[in-house]
Amino acid sequence: MGIKTYYFSITLCLMIAVGLNSGDSHAVKECCSRHGGIANCDEAAGYYRCKDGQISPCQCKPSAPFSWFATVENVIDGQTIDVEREGRRQRIRLYGVVCPERHPKVAEQARQFLVDQVRAKTVQVSPVLQDRYGITFAWVSRDGIHLSQALIQEGLAYWDRRRAPDETDLKELESQATKARKGIWWQGSREVPAP
Repeated sequence: MGIKTYYFSITLCLMIAVGLNSGDSHAVKECCSRHGGIANCDEAAGYYRCKDGQISPCQCKPSAPFSWFATVENVIDGQTIDVEREGRRQRIRLYGVVCPERHPKVAEQARQFLVDQVRAKTVQVSPVLQDRYGITFAWVSRDGIHLSQALIQEGLAYWDRRRAPDETDLKELESQATKARKGIWWQGSREVPAP
């Protein structure tokens, strides 16, 4: 990207943000322009939504934190949970992981791992993006344990190369699980990494 285009993107981002903020004292950071600029202020989430669908870490409402706490109501599978926040139920997909659906035994182990870790417990949710179907992908942690990292470390999920290509820590954890032949990587498994 040329320097003029870069500065134009930042200026446009700031102009849109000022209009959306209407007196909000938060300054819009450079992060808002990395994904095509701001599409709108997602009032339910409290952050700017970028044109490519990702949620920017720049807040558009000072009262809404980037991370929030919720109670886990249900564990759907090894990568999906339902949480309750302020009386509303919301479905969350763990960011950075893909559950091994073609390996039913490991998929059930992944689901049971989440049940043991978070069912009926309070978790911290940090939204990263929302796909075109309205599903929120987020980092979810409890007592300092990041569930995406823990699942990959135990060989119960793949690193999501498509949605989280820059998460090199997840890549490294998957490599370690592969070498240790944990979960989906056990000797004799015909599983291959998800695309």
